Amino acid sequence: MRSGGEFPGLINGHGHVGGTVGLRGGQYSAGSVMQDLQRYARYGITTVVSLGGDEAVAVGIRDAQATPMLNRSRLFMAGEVITGATPAAALAVV
Repeated sequence: MRSGGEFPGLINGHGHVGGTVGLRGGQYSAGSVMQDLQRYARYGITTVVSLGGDEAVAVGIRDAQATPMLNRSRLFMAGEVITGATPAAALAVV
């Protein structure tokens, strides 16, 4: 058993960041991404893998995490969400 409140960090392998503030959607910004990553960190989640829909501001936030000390969770991204009404339309997004 560990003492002193030590606990290994958790990884959220299917997360989303920055899209909402409270219950309001469509709020994506650098501030909302950071707010979500800081909230994840408070709950012991050290890494978030966002599975799509991220915007350019998140790339900058991700690129600034190459430091051993952060006040937030680390962010990794899967890329653009691929959708289409037909297979050809989805292929055009790729």
